[in-house]
Amino acid sequence: MEAFKEFKSSIGFNSFFNVLQNHVPDESIVAFYPGNGFFNRSYPLDMYVLTEKTICKFSADKEHYAIQIIKNIKIREVKYTYSSINRFEGSIIELSVDGAEPFIFDARNDIPEAWIEVVNSYIQKIYEIAIQAP
Repeated sequence: MEAFKEFKSSIGFNSFFNVLQNHVPDESIVAFYPGNGFFNRSYPLDMYVLTEKTICKFSADKEHYAIQIIKNIKIREVKYTYSSINRFEGSIIELSVDGAEPFIFDARNDIPEAWIEVVNSYIQKIYEIAIQAP
């Protein structure tokens, strides 16, 4: 996914992305959502990646990595909120999946203003994939 490669090259944290790559190759990622730590250039970091059949959460602090992988996801419900008149207003998506707590990606509260428009496009991609899921 080109947007993921561009994000990685612009944001830094190469060691974090090397660990992520060991578990989920870049070419299998269909959508992603970066947590606020990347934009503040500080720990803790959270990155959510979606593949065809999984949602993966990768977290890191200065000393540890944590990985949660939900396999064979079944998306039960999608809630998507965005502004049709203000592209700089953050969007929100909530995915309810079988076997896990809902995933909430909230650009209104998680993301610095300078990144809102870009992260909104990441959320829109998650939405497009989620509504096509069986």
